Amino acid sequence: MRTAPVRGPASWLALALIALAPLSARGAGVEIPDNGALPIARGGTAVSMFGNAYSLEFNPAAMATVDGLDVRLDMRDIDNTVTFQRGPAGDGSVFDKVSNSAGGDIEPSLQVAYRLRHILQGRLAFGLGIWGPPGVLHYKYPSPLNEPKEEGWHQVDAQTPQRYSLIDSYMLIIYPSVGVAFRITHQLAVGLTLQDVVANIDFHQAIGLYVPGITQPGQEDTDFDAIAHLSVHQSYGLTGILGVAYMPIPKLHLGLSFRPQIVIKADGTLNVQLPKTATSMGEQMQGNSATFEFALPPVAHLGATYLFSDRLNVSAEAVWEGWSVVKSQSLQPHDIAVTGPIPAAVSPISIPRHWMDSYSGRIGATYTVLEWAQHDPLLDVSAGALFETSAVPSSYQAVDFVNGNRYAGGLGLTFHWHHFALTASGMYYPEVDVDISDSKVARTTAPPEPQPLIVGNGTYTTSSWIAAVGLAYSGLGG
Repeated sequence: MRTAPVRGPASWLALALIALAPLSARGAGVEIPDNGALPIARGGTAVSMFGNAYSLEFNPAAMATVDGLDVRLDMRDIDNTVTFQRGPAGDGSVFDKVSNSAGGDIEPSLQVAYRLRHILQGRLAFGLGIWGPPGVLHYKYPSPLNEPKEEGWHQVDAQTPQRYSLIDSYMLIIYPSVGVAFRITHQLAVGLTLQDVVANIDFHQAIGLYVPGITQPGQEDTDFDAIAHLSVHQSYGLTGILGVAYMPIPKLHLGLSFRPQIVIKADGTLNVQLPKTATSMGEQMQGNSATFEFALPPVAHLGATYLFSDRLNVSAEAVWEGWSVVKSQSLQPHDIAVTGPIPAAVSPISIPRHWMDSYSGRIGATYTVLEWAQHDPLLDVSAGALFETSAVPSSYQAVDFVNGNRYAGGLGLTFHWHHFALTASGMYYPEVDVDISDSKVARTTAPPEPQPLIVGNGTYTTSSWIAAVGLAYSGLGG
């Protein structure tokens, strides 16, 4: 192992800040339609599905079509399989395949809507609920570090394929929400859902150091690897969903909703585990307070549902997610510095991004196959499919979420009993293979290498399963 002096100890921290920027990439394209067992079965079509409390999330205007009280309590499990076979390194090293081992993520959601039948001629409705964005919460890849042999020192597994990418992450965002809807005419209603944005983010990533005259440009030297750990939290952030519901004829339901861009500013800690090449000189980290800022995109849904009969309805929907608003992410250190022979503070870091808008087309249907003697539904079958474009350019693919153009299919059964309904559903995204030979994802170093080592080339695969169950109550109407 080299023990030559480190000539820029402050660059370790700057490198850590830069390396953490890919965190928000997981937002781009990771959202998997959608919350709710019934919308999942119907391919994510929900904006024009009237008469239920899911409207609080997908189109608040449609709460005005609820008959009395409607409650939707759902639980879903997402299992996102990701593999990465990194291409040969600049020094000829060959790597094994790495896989996401985080397993499934259990995600509950609750929506409640109530229309006041005896006030304002039944035109007014309210709702409340809580849910998270429909995405993957947790990733876990092999750590490049073995157990520490002594304080300030660690061994590095040089063959860990994603060493300069994600190690593990947990990103939880939830939306406590309240909503109101008003029926302007018998055919037209408008609605608004107000949401708090609560975010909790925990993230580890390996980073490297380029020291001119010691490390070789474009070559990997594990003696100069460190680990950055970001843990931040946001308790409050206001956003909302606007919705319009329109029924030009009784059998045709049209829905439109829009959520503006969300900016998350989360405060917490940034800690860096320095390698022996830095700690042997007496270099230490001072301070660990930081703010991480990133954005979630504006989203618009436009859809239509046609009621062919009391037994059959079919929906079609288009979705736009404006990921192109994400131009950069920033990490603001607060009095973080390196102390030692060469003390230095670290300035704020702004990292440019190149996300692009994504588009989705969806179709879904529900058919009542069995009825009670009173001609009320007993058993429904729902099915749907979707196609969506990637929000991540191919040259910026990374293991924090592999995302190409993809399609999925959903299927579900709903059993009705009096005022209750139980839905079990699933959705499957078939495996997508993404072969990258023009990656711009380089090993992040400080100072920058004259010949950056590209670490993003290789073969990525991903597939996803969603299993969901939902319990609904509809009553107090009449």
